[in-house]
Amino acid sequence: MNKTMKAAAIHQFGGIDRFEIIDVAIPEIDDDEILIRLDFAGLGSWDVFEREGGYARMLGLVANFPYILGSEGAGTVARIGAAVKGYKEGDAVYASGFLNPKGGFYAQFAAVSADLVNHRPEHLSPEPTPPAGNTLLNYNADPDADLMRRLAGLLEGRSLRPVVSKVYPLKDVAVAHEALRQHHLGKFILAIDRAE
Repeated sequence: MNKTMKAAAIHQFGGIDRFEIIDVAIPEIDDDEILIRLDFAGLGSWDVFEREGGYARMLGLVANFPYILGSEGAGTVARIGAAVKGYKEGDAVYASGFLNPKGGFYAQFAAVSADLVNHRPEHLSPEPTPPAGNTLLNYNADPDADLMRRLAGLLEGRSLRPVVSKVYPLKDVAVAHEALRQHHLGKFILAIDRAE
């Protein structure tokens, strides 16, 4: 595995003009973490607030730049920490990691606590598709391990289906953020090219 990855990062808080595709080190994992090779990263209105520095101001956080946004994503397990059970390399997974100090999901890899990772149900397509008709899924809670387990149960039971409004390539992250700012509705996805 390479030691670096591509990421859509910012070097200071602000507008969409702050995004840049850069090479950064692949994050190291702790014993209780999983390194995910990402295929997709979710975007939501909270990402715009984070990009503008809203969470840093509101929570008194000190940001380390370059800063990689992204609170959720899906892909395959690339590496597991020594204490992680129930996962192996190559497993299809999805995860959350709000304000992750090791970097967000707008990248080729993300290091996430195993408590926030779930297996992708086999009946779900690995390719997100925009919904037909007028479907709106609005999720406004901070994901934690318990919530992730409950959502995983709903997905497994086929009671819940992820809804995607539009898919953008990682290089178009600024365009996706502008669409979020203009519409404030729907769920957008960044498709991450592993070879980018």
